[in-house]
Amino acid sequence: MTELKSFSSEEIKSLDRAYRRDFINRITGAKLAWILGSFHPEFGENLALFSSIVHVGANPPLVGIVFRPSMGKLHSLRNINETKLFSLNSLPLKFRKEIHSSSANGSEELDDFDSIGLQREIDTSHPIPLVKEASIRMLLEPVELAPIRTNSTHFLVSEIKKVEINVAFLDSNELPIPEGLTYVSGLDLYCKVESIQSMPYARIE
Repeated sequence: MTELKSFSSEEIKSLDRAYRRDFINRITGAKLAWILGSFHPEFGENLALFSSIVHVGANPPLVGIVFRPSMGKLHSLRNINETKLFSLNSLPLKFRKEIHSSSANGSEELDDFDSIGLQREIDTSHPIPLVKEASIRMLLEPVELAPIRTNSTHFLVSEIKKVEINVAFLDSNELPIPEGLTYVSGLDLYCKVESIQSMPYARIE
C-alpha cells in the first residue's frame, strides 16, 4: 500500500521556514534553468538564474516570467524596464555549476561573466549580454507587467524577437528536445530530462 504524507494549509505555514521554502519550490517539479541577461546604461550587465519561465502564447510568441522580491531578480527587472530588451540563455548540463553561480546576489561592480566563469557572445546591434556557451539563446522585449500582490512578486509577459538554437538540440522535425539541457527542481537540485514518446494530438472520437 502506498504511504502518503499529508500537509494541510496550516501545517505548511507552520513548517520550518527553510524546509517550507525548499519543499514548495520543489513540489512543482523540474524546470529548464535559464540565465537571464540584462543591461543598464548606468549599472552595466547583469546575469541571473531563472526557472520560472512559462509558455504564454505562440502567435505572437510570448513567454512569462515570475520575478520574486530578491535583490538580483529586481536588478534584472529594473534593467528590463530601462532598456526594453533582455536575453534568455539555456546551457548544457555540464555548465550546471556556472548556472548555479548566477543565482548569487553579487555586487553590481563585479563582472558577472568573470565571476560566474562564462563567456560573452557579442552582438553589436544591441548591448544585451548573451552567453556564448548557451545551446538556446532568445532575445525578448517586455510587453506587459502584472503585479501579484499576494506575495509582492511580478509576472512579466515578453515577446520573443529572436531565437538561436544549436541544431544538436533539434529533433528530425526541427523541434527543440530537452536532452542535454540543464533543469533545476526548486533552488538547488539539478536534473536531466529524457524524452520518452511524442504523442499525437488528443481528440475525442
